[in-house]
Amino acid sequence: PVRLGLNQDGLGKPGKGTQHLIDDPSRKAEELAAKPDESDPNRLIYLTPELKESVKLSGTAQVKLRAAINGKSPYLSAILVDYGTDERVSGYVRTNDTWCYGDSIPTDQGCRAVRKYTTEVSPFKIVTRGWMDIRNRHSISHSTPVKPGEEYTFSWPMQPYDYVFKKGHRIGLMILATDHAYTLRYPAGTKVDVDLRGSTLTLPLTR
Repeated sequence: PVRLGLNQDGLGKPGKGTQHLIDDPSRKAEELAAKPDESDPNRLIYLTPELKESVKLSGTAQVKLRAAINGKSPYLSAILVDYGTDERVSGYVRTNDTWCYGDSIPTDQGCRAVRKYTTEVSPFKIVTRGWMDIRNRHSISHSTPVKPGEEYTFSWPMQPYDYVFKKGHRIGLMILATDHAYTLRYPAGTKVDVDLRGSTLTLPLTR
């Protein structure tokens, strides 16, 4: 595994200082990820330099954040992004062709439509993501409240995945509170202060 620090310049060496975001549960991850080189009050993004060679993610990425949370949302969300213009799978659609697997009966013709993947050129792709309810930082079966504004260390996994980041692309980590499509949406305004010195991203990378 490769452990990367979060710093003011991106992903790599351990960082110093703090950065913060203000939760806006109305905004989707795709919108928040779209302009990684621009600041946005509702998310934090950390990028590697352009990759000198392709690398493969194989397994479970792990996030550790040293952070203080103040507000109603109990969530921390981490989203791993592949930045680099490329032709990527965009959907799965029905074609005019069919395939048949048996004899037809009145209620079943024994045939199905052939489907195919569609592609499109896009500047980035969300690869995988993971979430933590900070009240369950010690146990999924017992809740432990946090004190508003007090720093804690939070560690959680993303969904396991196999994926190749191509040469010339950048690996991005986006930190949110609410993940619009996957978590409950509490009232906006929760502030998350991230202490860069104690925050890392661990990636199971191979070549």
